[in-house]
Amino acid sequence: MNLRTLMMIGTALVAAVMTALFARGWLNSERAAMASNGKPAHYILVAKKNIPAGKFIKRENMRWQGWPKGSLSPAYVVKGKGKMSDFDGAVVRRGLAGGQPLSKAVVVRPGEQGFLSAVLTPGKRAVSIRVNAITGISGFVFPGDRVDLILTHVVRGGTKGASRLVSETALQDIRVIAVDQNTNDQKSKTKATIAKTVTFEVTPKQVEKVSIVTRLGQISLSLRSLASESKESDSTEQQIVMHKKNRAGLTLDTEVSRVLGRSNSRGGGMQVVRGSKVQEQRY
Repeated sequence: MNLRTLMMIGTALVAAVMTALFARGWLNSERAAMASNGKPAHYILVAKKNIPAGKFIKRENMRWQGWPKGSLSPAYVVKGKGKMSDFDGAVVRRGLAGGQPLSKAVVVRPGEQGFLSAVLTPGKRAVSIRVNAITGISGFVFPGDRVDLILTHVVRGGTKGASRLVSETALQDIRVIAVDQNTNDQKSKTKATIAKTVTFEVTPKQVEKVSIVTRLGQISLSLRSLASESKESDSTEQQIVMHKKNRAGLTLDTEVSRVLGRSNSRGGGMQVVRGSKVQEQRY
């Protein structure tokens, strides 16, 4: 084999190797381009399912979703820059559809302005009363609990009747939505603090009742069991009917003091008969 033939074979081999390397590089670049086009540029936080306005957001209601770079808004929460935990426990200002991006503008978090109005049930109102260590159950009332309001006051008699001390259930099964300025019901309930005010979620009619009972006498809270039979608060009309039928909602001083009961039974008396009617008069 002469030199010329060897040179031609060598040139052909070099050309083949160069062609193979070029083809390999081209294929790799094409694959990278295809992969970059198929892989999202960013992942943003979106609603996993429909979330109505006024509802709390939980971790299971959110997910990270791929998003094209060209339509990325500065308000969106980008993975790596924002955290899902920042929105856990927040309340939606307006309804979100599944797949819709989350942002600070569409939610309100505990402690922020407007949070209390966001957690109120539509048609309900918020009203507050003052409490102390005794009337507030030593601080063992937290947002999310349900309580009864107990009114203790003096009922004055007529011109000759004696004043009576009465305790009655003014409102039943109302939800606590804030203790002082704390509205978070997700925190641990192991540490009790003495509160000064408690805020409730009530109906407009119940707001009027609370305004009156706070002027009549002392208001105490009675904590209800979480396993209460009545899961929904009774309407004002239902409470009035129950109050008339059940004396358990009204306690007189003579029922808790034997001395008062004995003193009221003393004294003379007489029966006055008028036809078929018999009346007893005491003096």
